[in-house]
Order: sequence, then C-alpha cells, then structure tokens
Amino acid sequence: SSSRDLPTNQLIALISICSSIMTTAFPFTPSTFPTMSLGAPANLSHKNGPLRPNEQKHNEELQKLLQNPPASANFQSILHAIQSCSSHKDSIRRPAEDMLATWENVSGMISTGYLHGLVEILDATRTASNYGGNNDPTLVVDENSRLMAAILLKNGIPKVFSVSLPDMQPGNDDDVQFSDPNIQQLYRSHVQSLYQERDMIRTRLPQLLFTEPLDKIALHLQLALGNIALFEFPKTWPSLLQDLASVASSSSDSNPAVLRFVEGFRRAMSHSVVKTIPTFAPEQTIRIRAIRTLRLCLQSLRHRKLVVQKPSSSSSRGGIQLLDLRNLGSLIGKAVSERKEVQSRACTVFDTLAEGIVRHGQTAISGDVSSVFSGDSSSISNSGMNPNAIHSTWQAESILTVGYIKCMTELLPMMNIEDVQSDPRVLRVKKLTENLSQICQAVKLYPMTPPPPLQALVQNAQQPLHISPSLPEEFAIRMDKVYRASLTCCIASIRFQPQLFAGQIPHVLPSVVEPILTYEAQALQSMPVKRLIKMTGFIQVVLMCAEYDSMRARSVGSKNAVLAALMGRRVGDGGGDCDNSTNANDTKGQETKDDPEIAQAKETVTALLSQGTCERLVESLVGKFLRLHPNEVEEWDVDPEGRYETDLAEKAVMMAETPRHCADALMITLLKRETDRVA
Repeated sequence: SSSRDLPTNQLIALISICSSIMTTAFPFTPSTFPTMSLGAPANLSHKNGPLRPNEQKHNEELQKLLQNPPASANFQSILHAIQSCSSHKDSIRRPAEDMLATWENVSGMISTGYLHGLVEILDATRTASNYGGNNDPTLVVDENSRLMAAILLKNGIPKVFSVSLPDMQPGNDDDVQFSDPNIQQLYRSHVQSLYQERDMIRTRLPQLLFTEPLDKIALHLQLALGNIALFEFPKTWPSLLQDLASVASSSSDSNPAVLRFVEGFRRAMSHSVVKTIPTFAPEQTIRIRAIRTLRLCLQSLRHRKLVVQKPSSSSSRGGIQLLDLRNLGSLIGKAVSERKEVQSRACTVFDTLAEGIVRHGQTAISGDVSSVFSGDSSSISNSGMNPNAIHSTWQAESILTVGYIKCMTELLPMMNIEDVQSDPRVLRVKKLTENLSQICQAVKLYPMTPPPPLQALVQNAQQPLHISPSLPEEFAIRMDKVYRASLTCCIASIRFQPQLFAGQIPHVLPSVVEPILTYEAQALQSMPVKRLIKMTGFIQVVLMCAEYDSMRARSVGSKNAVLAALMGRRVGDGGGDCDNSTNANDTKGQETKDDPEIAQAKETVTALLSQGTCERLVESLVGKFLRLHPNEVEEWDVDPEGRYETDLAEKAVMMAETPRHCADALMITLLKRETDRVA
C-alpha cells in the first residue's frame, strides 16, 4: 500500500526486486510473529520434477534427524528444561535453552512430542490426585513454568505448523523419498505422529484458552491460536473463526460448548495455586477472550504473506530478473486463488460481528444491562443483581463493543466487493457503516458523563462499589475507546469500500472537524493523545480519497492495476488488457459519479475546503497542534543543531504517533489539495 503513489516505472522495478526476494527458498525457521510469517509457499512446479539443490539438502538433513533424533520431549523432560532455564548457573541454564531450541526447530520435521508436552504442562487442572493419585509433587506445575510453557507454545507453533506434511492417503507417494526402505517407513511413522499431534493441538488449545484462570497465560494462548489460523485456516480448520464467533456471541444456556468452558474455568480456578479474584464472571471472561482471539486470527489472515516461485524465464535486465506483468495473473494464479478462498471463508463471520457491534454497543453506551441479565439466567443466579456484578457486566459489554469493532476493522479489507450494483453484501455493509456513524455520534463528546442507569447504580448501592477510578472517569475512558475503535473502523471502510461509506461522510466528518475548530487549545490538549491522532487521521484519509474529491476524476492507472492483481482483485474484464481495463474503470467511474451518496460526500468535503472553513482549520492546526512551546523556542535559540536532532528523533517510526506529527501529516495533505490558500 505504501507503493500507491510511485511512478509506474519505479513500481515495476520494485516488483522486480521483490520477485527476486520472494523466490528465495522458504526458510526452515520462519518468523514467530503472527502477522509476518509467510506460510507455506505456493507450489507452482510439477511434483515429480527433479530435486533442486535446496530440496536435496533438506532431504539430507531430514535423514540425519531420522537416524539420530534428539532426546524425547515429554512432560518431565520439558518441565525440567523450563525450570533449569531460570538457573543462575550457565552450566545448567545454557544446555536447557539449547535443548528447548532444538525441540522447537526440529518438531516440524520429525515427531518429538514437544508441543504435546507443552500442552500437558499448561493444563491448569493438573494435580497429583488426578494424575496417578500418588501425591507426586512433580506432577503439580508452578505458574511461572506454565507461563513459560505458554510462551514456548506460542513461539513454537509457527515453526511446526509452517512445515507442510505429505498426504498420507493410500495410493499417494511420499513427497520425500529415501533409498533405504527402513528410513522411508520411519519417516511415514513420524509424519503420522505429526498429524496426530496437530489434531491434538487443534482440539485442546481452545479448551486451555477458555479454562485458563490467569489472564497473562491466556494472552499467549490467544496469540498461539492466531498463529495456528495463519497456517490451518481454512484448509485444515475451516470452522475456526465461526467457532470463536459462536463462543463470543452465545451464552451457556444456548451453547453447550460455552457451558463446558464455564465449568472448566471454575474447576481450573479451584485448582489454581495462585488465588485471584476474577474481574468478570466466567462467561464474560470467556466471551472477551473469544472476541480478542478472533481479532488476532483475522489480523493474521489479513496480513498473510504468499511466496511465489520464480518463473523459469531467463529474461533479465541489469542482473535483475523481471516478471512479465502482462501474464501476472496466470503467474500467481494459485496464490491469488488461495488468498481469495481465505478471505471468502473469513467473511462468513461478518453478520455475527455486525450484530454484536449493535447489541453490545447499545448496552455499553446506554449503561442499561438489564437486557444482558434477562437473556442469561445463569448470570442472574450467579450475580444476584448486586451493584458490583452489574458494574462488571457493563465493563464487559464495553470491552466486547471495542472487540467486535476491532474485529470488523480487520475483516473489512478482506470483503473485496468489486461490483456494488450486484453484490448481495452491499446492503449489509452500508447498514454497518450507518451503525458505526451512529456510535461515533453517540460518543463524540469528551469527557462523557455516565448515563442515568449507571448514576443510579452508584446512588442506590447498598454496599461500596469496587470502582477504581471513579465511575465518571471510567465511563469517559471506556467511551473514548469505543469512539477511537469506531473511527478506526470508519477509516478502514473509506480505504477499502469508499463508495459504501460515502453516505456517512456528511455525518461523521463534521463531528470530527468541529472540536478542532471550536475547542480551545487547552481543551484539545486535555483529550487523550490517541483520540487526537484518530481525529486528524480520519480527516486526512477523507481528503486523500479520490471518490470524495470533486476536483479529481477517479481513475485507476496501471500501477494500481498491478497492485490489484497482486492482491487478487479484478481490474476490468480483460485480465490485464489495457483497453478493457480502462473501459471497466470508466464504467465504474460513471457509476460513482451518478451515486447520490458520493455526491453528498463530495459536497461535504468541498464545504470543508470552502473559503473561511479551510483557513480556520489551518489556523487551528498551527495554533493548537504545531505551534512550538516557549521551552522549544528557547531550545532552538540556544542549541539549534540539538533541537534539529530532537525533531528528527521524534519523527522516527516509533515516535511518529503524536498529535503534532499527525497534524503535520494533515497539514501536508491540505497543502496538496489547496496549496496557495494553505500557504
């Protein structure tokens, strides 16, 4: 996406360089970060072709591992290695670290039992009584070891699941052939064990996540599931996203799986060595974990990278092998097909997320949780409708609202609505944008005061409420999170479905601009920094959107056509033919021109840039965001070189998310649109 404004010739050179990088052999040890893992490469070559040098080397390494495998990884050996890693003695710690690293690196190729042992360590219900009854203290795992096991499981899953396993169905040849039949049989045995281990992980990991009593361990289990989604969805685990959405949206009365998780959570809490008072009821905790895990899974799928093998063509220029962009679609056809399938299956949770945004959003903003209790008999019996339980229920509803909106933010870029005239999802997406607009309007004030139901909760409480900070402050903080999440989702809608969000521009844009124009500088600076960043970012995205610009004709050049092909999106019916693509774009441009909602969006943006309003916005940005403070002016006078270095440091990637630099980016966008007036 950062290449969008590059000239065509530079973009072609960039793609050529990327192609030479993308065709490098897939590393044996991929990244453990969920959104950066490449996954298995698309195999576009013939299966029975001659072995390449890297494949031959891989087979030799595999044969050595089969003949001389590392020590077996079981519950006792892994636990001993984890506990030894905390030793201050190098002679104890380093061998344990090396052993854990060895298990992690080879467990994708041969069966070591490493992941299975980590899962056993993570079982929070493990006690001496239910594992043999011999009161062996080594069967009880301390919480620090369980936390380390969760981290190792999260990091080990990408390295194990990224290794493709051969098809073991009768009649299929092994992908790896050895001259020794005994080695071949041993290899098949290991592959069968790897299949069983992965099946076990898919079965037990959700149970571990939803029954884990400690949130810090549950966090790493959520990340582990996000890593699995990168490799197992949708081919091996097609119901993963729907299962998580079902747990997040169902109650124990209607979903037997949720009931089992609630019972398991209570049982794990009773067995836990660390006794903590849970913030939420078990069912609320399970729902929150489910929606957060769903977001991590969607995030992994959205940023999933694809590796395409280099074509056999010998054409090159200047030592750089070039791709024939005219045949780009056929070259990466399989990769594009896989991406579309993943995105299509991911979008099956759209309706559940859209309904959850409305349901939880209404409860969180109104403060009336009676609908939650009336729909959940177990919650009524467990809480007794006491004020603290009602307050925690409202907290959970606020967290769920933000979680559902963030999930939708990750899902919208995968919708890929190419024809707004015939796609049946258009009406549902428009309804979603309308609901997001209404949420933004409802929570646009800062700070917001608690609604009457929550105020009455404090006034009528017969016992002190466990609220820290105070209820008004907490309500303002949580509604600010709802506002920021909604505005971020609106930004995603504009970037990926601008025509469908156009009808909400007249409502959302003025509400975002108004505080910047009317509030005093002190009032603006009292707002949370992240809120100001989202506000200026939203205005910038609207101004940069071509569909909302009445002065710029919408066109899709060749550089955008290339990016669309890489993303698997259709640009014209010609499949790369320039004339057909241009005609398709002209037709789409005429459709947007005749769209009344697009016309209203253009009018709103034009009003923002009209005489007087644009000047006020520029003055507000300069006076309330960009203007230097007295101490900064003094620093420029005393040490200008030092101040310059400070500015460069603040503009670094990790420090650019500040109101001043976001206002700076918005100012640059205004300069591009209205150069003379802004200057």
